[in-house]
Amino acid sequence: MYIRSTSRPKPKDSSFDPRAILRRTPLDSVDGLKLLLNDYDLLQLRYFSEQRQYDQVVSKMAEDALPATNNSSPEWLSEIRKWNEQATVATPINIILLSLFVVLVYYRLRPSPPATLPKGPAPVVFTNFTPRTLLKYNGENGHPVYLAVKTKVYDVTPGRNFYGPGGPYENFAGRDATRGLACQSFDEEMLTKDLDGPLDDCNDLDSEQIENLNGWVERFEDKLDWLGAIAIIAGLALLLSGITLAATAPHGWSTNYIVAFISFGIILIIAFVVWQGLSSNPLMPLHVWQDRNFSLLTAIISFGYAAFSSNMFFLALFLQKVRSMSPLLVAVHLLPQVIGGILVNITAGLLMHHISNKILISVGAVCYVLAFTLLSVMQEDSSYWAFIFPALCLSVVGADFEFTVTNMYVMSSLPLAQQSVAGGLFNTVMRLSSSVGFAVSTAVFNGLDASRADESNLSSAYGKYRATFFVSLASSGLSLFLLPFLTLKSQGGRSQSG
Repeated sequence: MYIRSTSRPKPKDSSFDPRAILRRTPLDSVDGLKLLLNDYDLLQLRYFSEQRQYDQVVSKMAEDALPATNNSSPEWLSEIRKWNEQATVATPINIILLSLFVVLVYYRLRPSPPATLPKGPAPVVFTNFTPRTLLKYNGENGHPVYLAVKTKVYDVTPGRNFYGPGGPYENFAGRDATRGLACQSFDEEMLTKDLDGPLDDCNDLDSEQIENLNGWVERFEDKLDWLGAIAIIAGLALLLSGITLAATAPHGWSTNYIVAFISFGIILIIAFVVWQGLSSNPLMPLHVWQDRNFSLLTAIISFGYAAFSSNMFFLALFLQKVRSMSPLLVAVHLLPQVIGGILVNITAGLLMHHISNKILISVGAVCYVLAFTLLSVMQEDSSYWAFIFPALCLSVVGADFEFTVTNMYVMSSLPLAQQSVAGGLFNTVMRLSSSVGFAVSTAVFNGLDASRADESNLSSAYGKYRATFFVSLASSGLSLFLLPFLTLKSQGGRSQSG
């Protein structure tokens, strides 16, 4: 019995006894032995088994075949072995390899096609429009949305929800919007009525209207400021990471990577601000901050929202860790804030048309301070109804009043061309202030001495949470110093007295 390789296909007959093969094949001459060597089972062994095993089988068969052929001369064996070597070369595997070699040589030696230059971008086609030919590009029937400003046509199809059918600027779609944008009016009276007449030269616009118009032109021609975006994202990520990780770093604030994170973060943020003043297409136009009320409102809501967002996280954690409440019970105890938020939003919408918005935002800032004061002075076993419940109600008054007033100011008092930029900045600053407030509170929470923060001692455990409440109190208190500089009237407009 001969050993077969298990990694190769099995032959038809698992037995390779030479005598069994001899019995199936007449063997009375050299030709008979050649015929025997072509036996199917033996060929399977030649193709799929080791060469050494095949040689052993052939040798054994030859020895057994000598008496039958009556030919014991070495020449007979040499002839058989020579024929066997020739037959072994013409195996299917060798034929396949030879075919692959021929194909590779052909593809390597065949002449290559002439090199062609890659196709460039499609050429830009400039088209001249008249008021009548521009009219069909209004977003209807699958058409793109175009509008003209100062004799120049802009493709605003990506903003179809605003400029297309059903949008707030749909009257400008396919029309000359120069006068309407300058006057901040969407009325049809701002559009050219005679489509075949001369274009509106807008020579009667005053300086403020021209400024509004130039702001819109800058917006339509803007491109994404990739350098500024990378600088501000990397700077904020490094700064917030450094502040958050400092308390748990091996050497605290003096740890090398903490110092590097904070330093490079501040440098990148400063570089971003400088670049915005130099870039022709800034990500954050600095002229938006020239509006004093917008800058003050953004700072006020930043201090308040930084305190509000971090306070809500640590208050929920306090109820779980110190008061030992289940997550479901914590949600029930925080539910008054949700209900209060709905009621305060409705109230703010009704009051801001009749009361100076400066009063509303001042009430919101004071409510923030009162809410965080209650949380800072309470004890771990103080009554929920005496401290936490009123703090929840007051904090949501502060959040909703400040947000509503600032949002209304952006939408109604800023120039039309600046509203989208200011709205984007407003929402971005709110999210960033939340991240900064949470990072600072986390650093304070983790930075307390471990002996004072032993979770087995309620007083020590509450000390960590009280520290975060004091951080929220300090942040909200800073906004009080900015309130006297606001000049607001009802509905978020500027005070006429300045």
